[in-house]
Amino acid sequence: MKPLLLFFWGLLVVVGDLRIDGFDLTPDVVGWVMLAVALRRLGSRDGAFKIAAAAAVAGAFVSLVVLVPGFVPLDAAQLIEAVDAAVTLVLVFATCTGIMHVVAAEPVTARRVRNVRTAHVVLAAADVLMTLALAAGIVLPAALLVLGVATLVVLVWLLVVVWRIRDHPGLQREAVVPTV
Repeated sequence: MKPLLLFFWGLLVVVGDLRIDGFDLTPDVVGWVMLAVALRRLGSRDGAFKIAAAAAVAGAFVSLVVLVPGFVPLDAAQLIEAVDAAVTLVLVFATCTGIMHVVAAEPVTARRVRNVRTAHVVLAAADVLMTLALAAGIVLPAALLVLGVATLVVLVWLLVVVWRIRDHPGLQREAVVPTV
């Protein structure tokens, strides 16, 4: 499977939760592993993909910890959410950076990817501010809802961009050269 196609499906599994009676049919750990494999395949194209792959491994670990019932105390849930948000930020930032480097000769595509990256960084900063407000006892339910929806929209935007460039020749797995 092409790396960006695997990335697309991996991110879709992480972002989307398909649940039946509370049971997650697509555990996030599966998506994180798919992301790690896809980004590892792109690692030789740009070093930013290696950073994103490491973030995906961290995401897999965090989601695995969350899967174990009772492993994470309730008072640590906010910490786990913060770690998950940080991992996602590194993943999106590094992935977008790697794509921008590879498609630098195509300014329209590079600009689209940069816009996604910028929007995600702005939302991550807003998330940090919201977390600080919650820690100070300031609860802003409407702002939390808007932030959550906006973050989801940006991740879907990333999925659309990745889908559109999935066949880009510079973003394919390196060809294996047979030795004689």
